[in-house]
Amino acid sequence: MKEIAPTVISEWLRIRTEARGSSLNYKLWHPHEATIKTHADEYETTVGDPAALRRLVEALGFTPLVTVDKTRTTWRLPEVEVALDHLAGAGHYVEFEFTGDATGVDDATARLEKVIADLGVELGPRVHRGYPHILLGRDH
Repeated sequence: MKEIAPTVISEWLRIRTEARGSSLNYKLWHPHEATIKTHADEYETTVGDPAALRRLVEALGFTPLVTVDKTRTTWRLPEVEVALDHLAGAGHYVEFEFTGDATGVDDATARLEKVIADLGVELGPRVHRGYPHILLGRDH
């Protein structure tokens, strides 16, 4: 029986391999059923043998969906990480992540937007989807 992809993809299991090592990451985006996500629960751990982990998750029934090939340069500002990404096959992106302590999502969002505005740089249109969504040609 063919599986049908959900209308909104809100969770990812990722195996990342990069020069400094490998990791397993799980993200659950919120609001779960919304097409525009505001934040995520994220859990990550290092992996000693990514090939063995791939075989393990495939044995559990997971199948690779997309490979994200990106080059990233990061900077740290107080409470914000800024990443300049080149996504193979999809172009260049700037990602801002609030890393400070906040009283909630609204507080973190307001503080992040203030930092971005204070930079005084012109940015392109805001993208409300992750790199896997972009590469899969999905809006959400």
